[in-house]
Amino acid sequence: MKAGLANVSIVCGIALWVPRAMATDTRDVIQGAPASALVSAPGAEIRASKEAAVVAIKLSKTTDYIPPTSADGTSATFSTFSLSAEAPLKKGESDHALASSTGWGNATVLGLSYIRYVTPWSHTKTSSKSVAARARLCDELKAAAKKKGVADDAFECKLEQFDPLLPERAKEAAALFGGATGTTWLWGVTANYGFQDSTYHEATTLAEIKQRNKPHAVGIVGGLNPAEGAFLLLKLERKTSYKDDDAVIRCLASASVVLTCANGAMKAPQRSVGNIAEIEYRQLFSDGKYAASLIVSRDTSAGKTEVQVPIYFLGDGDAVVNGGVRLGWNSLDRKGVLSVFVGAPFKLWR
Repeated sequence: MKAGLANVSIVCGIALWVPRAMATDTRDVIQGAPASALVSAPGAEIRASKEAAVVAIKLSKTTDYIPPTSADGTSATFSTFSLSAEAPLKKGESDHALASSTGWGNATVLGLSYIRYVTPWSHTKTSSKSVAARARLCDELKAAAKKKGVADDAFECKLEQFDPLLPERAKEAAALFGGATGTTWLWGVTANYGFQDSTYHEATTLAEIKQRNKPHAVGIVGGLNPAEGAFLLLKLERKTSYKDDDAVIRCLASASVVLTCANGAMKAPQRSVGNIAEIEYRQLFSDGKYAASLIVSRDTSAGKTEVQVPIYFLGDGDAVVNGGVRLGWNSLDRKGVLSVFVGAPFKLWR
């Protein structure tokens, strides 16, 4: 399996799916994020900076529970299971093997996550619209259903039918038919497992040694939408990582005029275990076409603080691509990095 521009273009134009029964502003601020974001819709993404590029793909399965009737304390729940894979495209590299017959490719990272959303729900949401307006929408929905082959006796006028049958009336229907009525809360767990190939030399003989490291991490996440079109997320992660030693040139002592030398690391990669705390605030702008995040994280093992500001364009069900720019800075390099990401949202299964 190869990860590259050609592979990402395969999925362009396939429809995005996220929980359509969610409040529209909540749904939009989820689905506009790049595929590599923790809370986002499924899709493929290329993220590129001056130094390198990263290809990511995310596949998701969402289940939901909508209460059949309104009652005090009634909540709707949406559960999303996601699988992801990410790999780099180094400078000058046209493709990268995610996997082969011998195993997973170098620097490939596999991810697994489970996110659960809980939101207050009502089927009788208070609205200034009249009963006649509901009837009009139901008539339009029924006509749209008939055009798509739905028999009259099988037709039901429900809120969740508007997106697949009459999407241009979905927002109006949400105000009339009820739906999410308050703050959406979320919680979840994450895990990732990577493959990192390292090469170093035995210090006394300069013999080359190859080693496959397996960095991994587990984490928990919680969040809410504190205001319209916004998300506040907190993630705590326990991470095991490996860092290659700096390359040096070393030669063996010899009485001969010909020296045996090696250029590279002279000891095995250093293993470290640390904790990462990350907080993200994501906001949908008022026109509903753009969103931005402020992400601040602290890695205790590396002693590094990182700040990222992704600005992204929102996709919708008909979007071929979405994308944006990402500004980054960390306390070790103390320099800014500008990267561009382009994504292809798609639906694999529901």
